[in-house]
Amino acid sequence: DRPATAGEQHNSPPPQNQLEPQPQIPQPANPQPQLGDPDPQPESAEPEPEPGPEPAAPEPEPQPVLQPQQTQPADPVEPQPQLQVRGVESPDAVTDLVLTATANTVTVTWQAPTSGGAPENFIVQLKAPRGEKNKHRKIDAAKTSTTFRNLTPGATYKIRVRAINNTGKSKRVAAIITTPQVQY
Repeated sequence: DRPATAGEQHNSPPPQNQLEPQPQIPQPANPQPQLGDPDPQPESAEPEPEPGPEPAAPEPEPQPVLQPQQTQPADPVEPQPQLQVRGVESPDAVTDLVLTATANTVTVTWQAPTSGGAPENFIVQLKAPRGEKNKHRKIDAAKTSTTFRNLTPGATYKIRVRAINNTGKSKRVAAIITTPQVQY
């Protein structure tokens, strides 16, 4: 065997890496979905449009830009007077409570507080012994005394007085007194 020269035909088979083109097998227009095909195409008489550029997404609406705010360090909290509302304080307790008794009366006197909010009224309570009714009175702030009448001779009574205003009440100030026995 001699090598082929130009113009001569060589009848040897083509090299292994060169394959002859295979004829195209026509595919059916509507292929049947294969078992396990996740999304079979529905039958349609109209051809699918050719893919083109995707429509532009709508532009998002502009969002306001929030700027970080500077915070100031908190001031130390000062303790506030008890029951302070709208700049008015509760009244302080009354002073100089004095009880005076006769056989069937108790007179109560006191001094208005000199600090705290101004009192609008005073509440005076008389706690009676068992069997008698307790009594209480609301006294105008211009007065600083009241008398309870028709009490039992020889009985012990507890008296409590407190100042009040529209903001609150003062602490109670209390004292006990026994009415004298009647001598026959």
